[in-house]
Amino acid sequence: KAARILSVMGLRAEESSKRAKKPRLAVNPSASSGRRIVTDLLPIHEYTEERVWHVIRRSPLADLIHPAYEYVGRLSCRFCFFAPFDVLVVVGRLFPDWLAEYVAVEKEIGHDFRADFSLADVQAAILRGETGKRVTTWTM
Repeated sequence: KAARILSVMGLRAEESSKRAKKPRLAVNPSASSGRRIVTDLLPIHEYTEERVWHVIRRSPLADLIHPAYEYVGRLSCRFCFFAPFDVLVVVGRLFPDWLAEYVAVEKEIGHDFRADFSLADVQAAILRGETGKRVTTWTM
């Protein structure tokens, strides 16, 4: 008999058009096999960002909110491909050694981080004294 697995994720429809098309509850055929049936559940799929923060702030988790949310609207990979330029400036200022490594890789492979800017551009902005504007949200 196949094992039944419930995969619960905090994906929300307003984050991207691709995520908006996902059903709230569905069997995931790519993760399922003859040995397991994986069902994806997106319990906050229809929530707005405002509703998510309302629920968190009224819960026992309110004291555990990461302080980075004061500067950026979402946490992801340090140098997230989807992050706006200003978020990458904030992250680059916090982790200059990591940024330098990424810039070196860009140079070595001859390819920019994104089509519209490179991480070398981010590093140059930091060296000019830019601190990055507060970004509360971005879509993926």
